[in-house]
Amino acid sequence: MKKKVAWVPINRYLMKLLLIMRLFLFLLLAFVTSVTANVYPQSTRLSVDLQDATISQLINDIEKQSEFIFIYYDGAVDLGKHITVKVSDQTVDKILDIVFDSTDNTYVIFDRQIVIGKKESLPPLETIKKPIIEVLEQLKKELHGRVTDSSGQPLPGVTVVIKGTTQGTITDADGNYSLTNISDDVTLVFSFVGMKTQEISVDGKTSLNVTLDAETIGIEEVVTVAYGTQKKITITGAVAAIKGDELVKSPVPNLTNALTGRVTGITTIQSSGQPGDDDATLRIRGIGTLSKDAAAPLILVDGIERSFSQLDPNEIESISVLKDASSTAVYGIRGANGVIIVTTKKGQEGKTQISYSGNYSIQTPTRLPKFLDGYTFAKLYNEALINDNPLTKLTFTDDELQKFKDQSDPLFYPDTDWLDLIMKDYAAMNQHNLSINGGTKLAKYFVSLGYLNQDGLYNEFQSTSGISNNNTYKRYNIRSNINIDVTKTTKIDFQLGGIYSQTNSSKGAEHYNVNISGSTPLYRGILDSAPTATIGYYDGKIITLDRSGNRNMIQTSLANGFVNFMDNSLNVTVGVKQNLSWLLKGLSARAKVAYDNKYTRTRIFDRNVETYTPVRVHNEEGEEVVVLRQNGEGADIISAPSTRFSRNRQFYMDWALEYANSFENHNVGALLLYNQKKKWYHSSSYPGIPLGYQDWVGRITYNYALKYILEFNLGRNGSENFPKHNRFGWFPALSAGWILTEEPWVKENVNAGTLSYLKLRASYGEVGNDRLGSERFMYFPSEYEEGSYGYLGEDPVKYISFIEGKTGNPDVTWERAKKLDIALDLKMFKDQFSLSFDYFYEKRDNILASLNTVPYYVAILLQDAYNIGIVKNRGVEFETEWRSKINKFNYWINGNFSFARNKIEYMDEAKNLVYPNLNRTGLRVGENFGYVFDGFFNTEEEILTAPLYFGKLPSLGDTKYKDITGDGYIDSNDQQAIKHPSFPEISYGFTFGWEYKNFDFSVLFQGATNYAVMVSGRVYEPFAAFGSAMELVEGRWHADSPDGNANATFPKLSVSYSDLQNYYNSTLNIKDASFLRVKNMELGYTLKKSKLEQFKISSCRFYLSGQNLYTWDKLKIIDPEGNPNANLKYPQLKVFNIGCRVQF
Repeated sequence: MKKKVAWVPINRYLMKLLLIMRLFLFLLLAFVTSVTANVYPQSTRLSVDLQDATISQLINDIEKQSEFIFIYYDGAVDLGKHITVKVSDQTVDKILDIVFDSTDNTYVIFDRQIVIGKKESLPPLETIKKPIIEVLEQLKKELHGRVTDSSGQPLPGVTVVIKGTTQGTITDADGNYSLTNISDDVTLVFSFVGMKTQEISVDGKTSLNVTLDAETIGIEEVVTVAYGTQKKITITGAVAAIKGDELVKSPVPNLTNALTGRVTGITTIQSSGQPGDDDATLRIRGIGTLSKDAAAPLILVDGIERSFSQLDPNEIESISVLKDASSTAVYGIRGANGVIIVTTKKGQEGKTQISYSGNYSIQTPTRLPKFLDGYTFAKLYNEALINDNPLTKLTFTDDELQKFKDQSDPLFYPDTDWLDLIMKDYAAMNQHNLSINGGTKLAKYFVSLGYLNQDGLYNEFQSTSGISNNNTYKRYNIRSNINIDVTKTTKIDFQLGGIYSQTNSSKGAEHYNVNISGSTPLYRGILDSAPTATIGYYDGKIITLDRSGNRNMIQTSLANGFVNFMDNSLNVTVGVKQNLSWLLKGLSARAKVAYDNKYTRTRIFDRNVETYTPVRVHNEEGEEVVVLRQNGEGADIISAPSTRFSRNRQFYMDWALEYANSFENHNVGALLLYNQKKKWYHSSSYPGIPLGYQDWVGRITYNYALKYILEFNLGRNGSENFPKHNRFGWFPALSAGWILTEEPWVKENVNAGTLSYLKLRASYGEVGNDRLGSERFMYFPSEYEEGSYGYLGEDPVKYISFIEGKTGNPDVTWERAKKLDIALDLKMFKDQFSLSFDYFYEKRDNILASLNTVPYYVAILLQDAYNIGIVKNRGVEFETEWRSKINKFNYWINGNFSFARNKIEYMDEAKNLVYPNLNRTGLRVGENFGYVFDGFFNTEEEILTAPLYFGKLPSLGDTKYKDITGDGYIDSNDQQAIKHPSFPEISYGFTFGWEYKNFDFSVLFQGATNYAVMVSGRVYEPFAAFGSAMELVEGRWHADSPDGNANATFPKLSVSYSDLQNYYNSTLNIKDASFLRVKNMELGYTLKKSKLEQFKISSCRFYLSGQNLYTWDKLKIIDPEGNPNANLKYPQLKVFNIGCRVQF
């Protein structure tokens, strides 16, 4: 339809313009958005091929190809005039110049409006702009109204915004709102937490009352799934999702820890809080294979396999967790352990929005181990010596013990708290993010810049070189996502992501493992340092004493140098989507290419540190003084670094055809996709042999009236990890859903207010797992050099001999998992209550395992190369929520629970008829094995009647174990499965939150149970190498116990570790690691919008929050997620935050 206006001098006919102003609506809006107006006409290219056609036909042709609208007055242009135009890929002004070149017409273009008039009467655009804008202002008016819920109660705090802009307001305590300067044609968007968002056109009204309905279980919500998106109502698989807005409520430096307790089916264990090395272990629905390490899920970021732990939470739009075979079958040989899909944010149409978030944090350990003080250590060390040999000379005399106790001579008889000396009470952390979001219908953009600076908990001991031993971590994130509508049917996406990080740390003691990038065992080294060793610093010098066990942890932290680890990654993705509805309605095609480059550099610095020994001497006046004698020669020197590097590259490409269409009540969808990926790994010592994947993917979806839903998925996947004849496999899955509340007989017999939504769903399918560890080419045999030889007097090293390392398995292939899922989703009580429940079962075979029944002399190394293992895994999970309000007080309670128990059906072990207690088959993966504790030996009579312990008689105070086999001997055959496995079978979380006026509050509790940890190694072996001892040894057995050792919890002390039977794994030292903790708590306040308008701020929220605030558990020694053994790690962190989020 054409807009018509007579163009006459404006100063004479202003009143006439007022009458026809509605006809100028598109023109006036274009003036307001003049920047956009300049873009579209010059970026839109048209092709016209008209032979002997009219100008009217030309106008229709241009309007069909583009978004241009022609405005003209009857008689101003001869629409019936015949013309011939043939142009290709030209802008509209070039075409119109050709058409009107020899006529008395001209035109003016602004944005998508083209005004045609007579050359002598059509004023230039600048001449008519001012009066038009003035008239527009006259037409704007005030709009007011009231927002209520379905029961008629007012809704305070509802956001009311003019669509496509940031102009808006929020409702007051009575649900009222008002807006000024509102044009007749605008659309208002009403949104509120827990309510369905509504868009309502003003249509000239001055009063507009709105009723918002409660959100219906998010069934209209679009969820990211494998290779696409689906509405939640049509999903028949097991998919959980969390929005990015929830993730930023926990400003953690590592994104893996933001999922803890929030997503059903995911179990997370964070064993370390070390800056830059604090990834949580993630498992979906427990462990379904023989190795915990082989159970890691597939991680995808924007559809590409990438790590997500170091992403900035402000970049994230959503995270989806795919758990059953229907959801993951298309990933084939990589889908058995579940899939986590991270989707980053994209630009939204509308005015540019600038957002800033800043956070300052204080970090402190959740729990530190408690060690003996100097006096108690020395006294118990003497006791241990007597236990070993009553006639031995004691290390500490009574006089020395007194000095340790009263600290009369702390330099030579110190009581050093190494934890206090080495570690700070707290460390700071800063996080900042700046993002820009906006765009037009033509182009949308999202740009994000992030910065993280995390300090470590170690005190910084500076030597003359000024080098710090502390752990520090800095990270810079960049994200740029641009989406361009090239034409009405063609879209292009550009995605750029980059992370640069740098970690500095002490190289640590001799236990340092340089393969762990940027980590340090300094915390572990505290176990090796006695409190009696040295005071640490004296007169500004690092000192050591001339005494056994004189290790100085300050020297350790500096003398072994430090590590600088740099990690730099960049990824680029380009995608294009083409609508092919002209070929077949509902058909589209898309393609994507991506390139990732990751470079790491590890620089290891060794150093020599000056140390001194204090000595008492007499000065010339005969007074006793302390002098420091340097140990060795040489100054504090740092060597040139040894450098290691690695480089990972990845190339990915895919193309796909998609189809979606509806035929009355029949809704059909289909996907056909091909992708391939190539990965290269290079390092200082490894040349980088590429690994390739190739996939064909098919999906068919069908639903009838959103009542009966079917979905079939099929993957044809291949991996170069396997020999050619075993590289590809088929992975099918079928799922179905039935929404009972859409059935007429349910609607007639069930009150919709009681039960508003009920869906049953089920799936079955087959998926695979190609995680075979770090080794490639297991189908090839290997050999290695083994000595040399010579003949008949020849040089004995003339010939090199080789030995076969592994025979290789030419038939090695992937693990195969058959999965079943049966579930229901429901919503009740006017949508205030929701519940999702899933039962799952999995049988996995072809698991890579050892041939343990083959004698060693038959084949040297056949281990870990045969697909023989079988594991079953089953469990239940549910999530539930209650969301309601009391007057102006909105509140919600939600929870999730997951239970998964596995069972080893087969592994290659000889069936032990004599000692069935040693069989692993029939038990759980990761089951703890050990002895059954049966008390301590308290009397000589017990010793005389006891069986032999590992070939000898026990002694008083030794640990007593049960003779499980009944053969009269205690040996390794008396072990059995004890307590729980080493990974949680049950994980859960629940949240309570509320909103009242401008305040909001939430608290997240997270827990895990049915798992145990073994307290072992140096944590459980006091005095090893004259090292430290924890307070737990105070519960030891000792000969002079007043209660006869009835309450002893620890064996007798010893300094000799030639016999370690007292410290073997048993029910004495295995501990229940179950815990419940306050994972996150946050209190926020949002400033009133009326206070912000003068500063051009659309929203501003301040908050206080904390993570890991309190823990209930039975372990007590260290944090329950830690590892209480010889590899004691950096402690987990309790974090207090203060921050703000501002949007302009």
